[in-house]
Amino acid sequence: MQISLFDFGVSDDFASAMNTKFSPTKCGKYIFDLRNNPGGSLDEVVRMLDYFVPTGQPSVVIKSKSENTPRRAQALSGKITDKNIILLING
Repeated sequence: MQISLFDFGVSDDFASAMNTKFSPTKCGKYIFDLRNNPGGSLDEVVRMLDYFVPTGQPSVVIKSKSENTPRRAQALSGKITDKNIILLING
């Protein structure tokens, strides 16, 4: 699966694809091509990570110089935690 931008709505498209074409019953492992992806909405990324991070575990940790305590996003569903995942990135 190639993800070219984490723009508004990409997590909905991702969920649709994961529930049809790329369901865990059809796929033994996942390869996500994030090369040349300029980024986008962190909220969209968190929704997508929710598929792969075990429930209750941190999916994102944000550390800031101005805040003493890091902010965390916790996974809610952890639907696919037993598959191999490969991320293709630049560099």
